[in-house]
Amino acid sequence: MTEINEFREAKDHFFGHDHQAPLTHEQQATFDGLNYYKECDDLKYVIEPDLIDGHDIIEMQTSAGDVTSYQRWGTISFDLKGAPAKLTLYPRRSRRQVLSAVRRWNQRVGDLRRRTLP
Repeated sequence: MTEINEFREAKDHFFGHDHQAPLTHEQQATFDGLNYYKECDDLKYVIEPDLIDGHDIIEMQTSAGDVTSYQRWGTISFDLKGAPAKLTLYPRRSRRQVLSAVRRWNQRVGDLRRRTLP
């Protein structure tokens, strides 16, 4: 089972069984899991972020309706089916923790590619 599938199973279990889930007891009784897109190896990237200097704080509304402050931390750029794409990163962890997590993720993706490519 892939890491993504493990995450999805845990999320579905939370939604269907946990008292803190955003579903009522009645909804949980019939909850059969969320609909997910299939994993696509073409959309797995190893990307180094471009760090943003400064401490630009952005206020964003969360899905729960709260407003949370995030620091603009960096960007990632990549091609998506031939079109350039760029995302801004707003982590809730320190810069050092995020860099460490990015390096671990890139290592895992690289290991997977080495195992699956001929």
